[in-house]
Amino acid sequence: MRVRKKKHGDERILSCSRLLIENPAVLARDPGVVFSEQRPVCLEIGCGKGDFSVGMAKQNPDVNFIAMEKVADVAVTALEKATATENERPDNLRFIIGDAKNLPSYFPPRSLDRIYLNFSDPWPKSGHAKRRLTHRGFLEIYRNLLREDGMLIFKTDNEGLFDFSLEEFKDFGLETVWQTRNLHAENNDIAKNNVMTEYERNFSSKGQNIFSAHVRFPAGLKPLKAESTVRSLVLKNRSYRSFDPSEKIKVGDLREMIDCARCTPSAVNLQPLKYRICVNEDAKKLLPLTAWAGRIKSMKFPPDGHEPCTFIIICIDTELCKAKDAALRDVGICAQTIMLRAAEMGYGGCMLGAFDPEKLKETMGIGEQYLPNLILALGKPDETVALEAAKNGEIGYYRDENNLHHVPKRSLKDILI
Repeated sequence: MRVRKKKHGDERILSCSRLLIENPAVLARDPGVVFSEQRPVCLEIGCGKGDFSVGMAKQNPDVNFIAMEKVADVAVTALEKATATENERPDNLRFIIGDAKNLPSYFPPRSLDRIYLNFSDPWPKSGHAKRRLTHRGFLEIYRNLLREDGMLIFKTDNEGLFDFSLEEFKDFGLETVWQTRNLHAENNDIAKNNVMTEYERNFSSKGQNIFSAHVRFPAGLKPLKAESTVRSLVLKNRSYRSFDPSEKIKVGDLREMIDCARCTPSAVNLQPLKYRICVNEDAKKLLPLTAWAGRIKSMKFPPDGHEPCTFIIICIDTELCKAKDAALRDVGICAQTIMLRAAEMGYGGCMLGAFDPEKLKETMGIGEQYLPNLILALGKPDETVALEAAKNGEIGYYRDENNLHHVPKRSLKDILI
């Protein structure tokens, strides 16, 4: 159902801006930073008009709540409701206007104690199953964000979604701590302390059963291997410029990254790319030949003592491909593939194009037939990089006073023609 556009919505949101986390990137190190006191942090995904989060924040003064809503014209009502009741609770409620798919770029791993899903869109068509917030793709996101033994609290009026969710929870290896098919008929503390949403009050008053489940993500739960989470890898795969010097990458892992690139499509199937792995002394020789983060002149990258442990040089074999431009498509495809595989393994890096190819060949002893085109610096990142929405067309990346690296991105609307 299309939401009616709120009159003066932008101005109304601005008037409540104290409670709005306009740039969720500030949460990337510690979501508690937006509150006046450190407390356990819980997240509601799809807060609607805000009744639940406002009620929970009042009922639980020892917990910080973040309420997330995708639709700004819905979030404005929640923000106004929370602002009007500020004096009824401590400073423990904030809001995000954003999409659950972007959660990995908003919150650091193991930072949330609970996640609440209240009356999420059931997406009833079977082809839309992956859009359901209890689909295993989203459970994988929650697994990474929740602390060990963290809880997911789920309510719905849709029995089909409830049954689907129970199966997903079971297949994912979650522990169902409690469930009911008629929440308001229960006589226990969970039912007594239940905070209702406006939607819930409306439908339960008409005799509609409310289904609910509390599930735990056990400590040591391993991610599913059958389900690829490409989007989460793309969001995780940022340009990192500072690395943990104690973490090394095994040569076998580097070969595996390159082997993944070997399997990708190639223009006319020429497969003209060759790779040079540089570790130890080779990596030390290569580092001075590279230039990093040209927009930030006031800082040195990588910082001393935080250099990457490994480089992969991607070269074009000119005997296999005479036209350099034809091979550039392959370079882009293979470079991104290597970086995604590295992210999947828990590593990260930076693609470097600012270097002198001839000097590189001379220093590293690369044969005349090979043309170095791109260098991949790799290691275990020890910094945080946060995506944010570009404002007024400004797309320059920057560092804030906390050394958090911000990367503005154009909106989807801006890039569709």
